[in-house]
Amino acid sequence: MINASLLSLSISVPSIDTEKLEKFEWRNAYEKVSEERLKKSAAFAENAPKLKPVIAEHYVLSGDLADGLLKQLPAKLLEREVPVVIYTVFKADGPSQLILHKDWGRLSVINVYVEAQGSTTTFYEYDRDNNLVQNIESFCAASGEVWAMNSKILHGVVFDDSSIRTMINFAFRRQTLESIIQLQ
Repeated sequence: MINASLLSLSISVPSIDTEKLEKFEWRNAYEKVSEERLKKSAAFAENAPKLKPVIAEHYVLSGDLADGLLKQLPAKLLEREVPVVIYTVFKADGPSQLILHKDWGRLSVINVYVEAQGSTTTFYEYDRDNNLVQNIESFCAASGEVWAMNSKILHGVVFDDSSIRTMINFAFRRQTLESIIQLQ
């Protein structure tokens, strides 16, 4: 079973001024995670002692900006579901991580990496019997690439250095990764 797939889509992203947008706080907002949860999550990474939490800012896009991005998705996909369009900015201060998580309220996503900066997304499988997490798949997106992901699988992102990662996120509540791949 695959958890992420590089898509053959080309999405043009205009310049986005976050000063004109309202921040959206996820229910499990990354920058507000407790120290205990962060330590537990960091224990699964090889270089955990050096990792700090990454700062994440999320902006739900609407109006002409969202419409211009949505019209670049395949019509067959939009006929099935119109996703929420989110602009996300991750700010890493040295080696950092977006802790292991499953996305709330989304079954799958299409991520358009505006600035990828060499960060690696890794998917994990949790073995409850042995209280272990095992790496099952990872990818390192390049700027300009478009990836579809199963956002209900435990995943995290490791940043090797101080960098900013920006992306457009098309969040689907009902479409599976497989249906997105078929409809591209």
